[in-house]
Amino acid sequence: MMTPEPHPHLHIMSGGPDKQLSELFEDELASSRLRLFPAGRSAESMGWTVSVGDHAPNQSSAVLVGKIPIFDFDKRAPLWLAQLTDLARRKVRIILDYTDHHLGFDSPIKPFYRRALELADLCTVSHSALAKALYDASDITADAICIVEDAIEYEFVRPGHREKSTQPLAVLWFGHGTNFEFLARLCADWPETAPRDLHIVSSEEVRSFISNGYLEASLPLQIHFRHWSPSALSEAAAAVDVVVIPSSFESRKQFSSSNRLVTSLALGLPVVATALPSYQEFRDYFFELGSEAANNVFANPSLGHEKVAKFQKTFSSRFSIPSVQRSWASVIVQK
Repeated sequence: MMTPEPHPHLHIMSGGPDKQLSELFEDELASSRLRLFPAGRSAESMGWTVSVGDHAPNQSSAVLVGKIPIFDFDKRAPLWLAQLTDLARRKVRIILDYTDHHLGFDSPIKPFYRRALELADLCTVSHSALAKALYDASDITADAICIVEDAIEYEFVRPGHREKSTQPLAVLWFGHGTNFEFLARLCADWPETAPRDLHIVSSEEVRSFISNGYLEASLPLQIHFRHWSPSALSEAAAAVDVVVIPSSFESRKQFSSSNRLVTSLALGLPVVATALPSYQEFRDYFFELGSEAANNVFANPSLGHEKVAKFQKTFSSRFSIPSVQRSWASVIVQK
């Protein structure tokens, strides 16, 4: 009797002990939920087996390298690079998911990504501006960079769900702790017309920042904090009227994906944001922070509902998990 061919195997290199693929969908890191999870689901749909963790098993047919955690970086970076070197020697396909532009800034993680890019067969990024920045900052060829967008993890919510609310207007900020400094700067010069109820959905790190006095506002704000989870963000979105996404063009975060903007619009909320490169395609659907239009929508969020509705009509399927999975499928099996 012939021995059946083993299934091809995708290993997702993600910091920490081995875990189930489903655990990535609950991870605090957006890149784990919106990128690595759909990639793994895509592989499974093609009949591949999938593993997740620090160590790639010997049977790996392809390895997808996720964001390397800053925690324990000094120990993890040599471990990952040693494995990638061995995988490259054995001609195992290496896909590097490049989510932050470390090569463009003085980042302690920069040498890791410089070497990992030399070993990778393909690099995935979330948008065209990051693709160009990576191309300009490295020796990687243009055909070795592939754009795979972040998925939306929520059902679309119609705009104006709080129109009849008797509660004061409220604004939402959500994000990873690495984005907290931009919120802190905004609070220090809080727009006069912006709501004074500020809902925050983030990590325990951000809760600690707030409790330790690192969020000083120029105007009195009522802070409502929720620890991040998919349901916590949904609950917060249902209790507010507008989202604010401040950022900076002097940080590697200027190359962040559009996922917070897209998620906010999917949740039915007008958005006031710094006009990052990845947001430019969607400039007709949000308000630029600091503009007169943004100040007006802070005071009257219903002025933004038409933009939200148009976004939802135009992009109802583009960012769905099935759509993003199809993009990952072409990356995983690409020769």
